[in-house]
Amino acid sequence: MNIVKSLLHWYRLLPWLFLIIALPASYFIWSESRALQFSAKKNSFEQALNQSANDLINHFTPFEQAMFGVRSLFNSSTLVEESEFKQYVGDLLETQGSPGLIHIGYAKYINPIQPHTFQHVEEKFRHKILSYDQYSLHAPIIFSDAESQTDFGNMHDVFENPHLKAVMQQAALTNQLLLTHPVGVHKASKELLSMLLPVYKGEARESGASSVIDYEAVDGWVYMNIDLEPIFKALFQSGQDIHIRYALYSRSNGQTDEMLYENVEKSTDQSLFDAQKEIELYGHKWVLTANTLPSFERNIDYSYSNSIGIAALVVLAGLTSILFLLISRVSAFDRLNELNKQLAKSDERWRFALESSESGVWDWDIANNHMNYSTRWREMFGFETVEFENTQEEWQRLIHADDRKRVIHILQAYLQGDYESYSVEYRFRCKDGWNQY
Repeated sequence: MNIVKSLLHWYRLLPWLFLIIALPASYFIWSESRALQFSAKKNSFEQALNQSANDLINHFTPFEQAMFGVRSLFNSSTLVEESEFKQYVGDLLETQGSPGLIHIGYAKYINPIQPHTFQHVEEKFRHKILSYDQYSLHAPIIFSDAESQTDFGNMHDVFENPHLKAVMQQAALTNQLLLTHPVGVHKASKELLSMLLPVYKGEARESGASSVIDYEAVDGWVYMNIDLEPIFKALFQSGQDIHIRYALYSRSNGQTDEMLYENVEKSTDQSLFDAQKEIELYGHKWVLTANTLPSFERNIDYSYSNSIGIAALVVLAGLTSILFLLISRVSAFDRLNELNKQLAKSDERWRFALESSESGVWDWDIANNHMNYSTRWREMFGFETVEFENTQEEWQRLIHADDRKRVIHILQAYLQGDYESYSVEYRFRCKDGWNQY
């Protein structure tokens, strides 16, 4: 019986079951929303790194165009004079105006034992060329937009730098625009990058110089010295708040070498996001690394996910309250039905007891001035149901005149609390006119 009763009242557990299921669901919704915002921020960080890498690559595009422009100058003429070169480069740089470009020049390939390699060189350079070691190859800078490097008495031989010589020879043999590691350039205050593009002569020039070239077909190299610092400042320190630290490293033989530049000093704090992007540009490999700064992490806005979490909790609280209210009402109805059943059973037993004792009973609804008489009570005085009004006035009217005042007085005293119980004996007129106690 208890099991059946428990099953009948299982619904009382509904609010708690709802809470057990809904609370984890609300937390899941909030955490998933927060994870989506976190993922979106991570994606924006990765996009920023990719965009920065592309911006760095694109920054070299004007340099490349300038290099090929200067080569076209040499391809279009057998003899280019220094004034002509400076005029052309000056006009070119005026239209380019890219930060990081230090100067552009031309290094002439010289083999002292082969006079045709300096046949078309201006006369003022010949004295210096003839003083070179006859058993070595040379690449003196004969033209440059930097005045100090074009002075007749100070033609700098680029081949004196083994690294630059190796890159120049590779560029000549493959007809490629190549970029060097940062190296010390003649009379420069810091190490600079150098872009090198070969210029060919004769048939090699006409053929376009594809793949491997006869080294002797090279006339010289257009070079450009580049400072990374202003490029990095233009790309990563544009006056705005810095939220991401960028650092550029050179890479050779699969290993990351020294750091070339960073926009912010590395912090000891743990970064929320970090990534790196490998950049291959003109035969040179770099690694651009990025890691978030505390200011980036503070800007992650979780207000949307928090709003969802709060909304879920509000809805959860509202639904739970409604469930508790409904369950309480259902429980109240169940309790009322139970009480009615018990009352009906009690009334049935009471009526059975009265009928067995053949006693007549009555009760008085004082608020509504309504009196109820049992069937047996009416039979005792000879009345039918319709012959007797259910009011106190009707009851008082049938009390014997000599007893009426006393009975009413005792009743009022009882109602006022003077007596703990109401009990009185009096004469009551029957239907046939006789009085009965």
